[in-house]
Amino acid sequence: ADTGAFLRSYARALRPRREAQALPSAGGPSFQGDLHAFMERVLREPGNSDCVDCGRSLDETAWACANFGVLFCLDCAGLHRALGVQVSFVRSCSMDTWTEGQMLRLLVGGNSRFLRECPTARVPDLAKRYGSPAAAPYAAKLATE
Repeated sequence: ADTGAFLRSYARALRPRREAQALPSAGGPSFQGDLHAFMERVLREPGNSDCVDCGRSLDETAWACANFGVLFCLDCAGLHRALGVQVSFVRSCSMDTWTEGQMLRLLVGGNSRFLRECPTARVPDLAKRYGSPAAAPYAAKLATE
């Protein structure tokens, strides 16, 4: 699937809503728009239907790490929140507002890519998995794609 084309068409379709709902933020304009439809699309991507950390099946209560582009369950969201926003910027897939950049990282990243490409993806300790210097280049790479 061409995720870049999907995001561009999605953003064009929501432009009037996004401009009306724009909030000042360091990450650029943010919007809720039809977040439900967007997240349904993301959850259908291979590997995104299960929590990246514990493997539990995800549903409408899914959460995500905006800087690593991964999805996880409510229980793991609490663990991610404890890491701090400088390590894992946690967003609800159903309740929070997302910036275009965060949405793009979720589309180009995803659980399968994280597990395949991030050198610390299989480290059992979450603080080391997401907060180590070895993990930072993966998050930076997503931000530039």
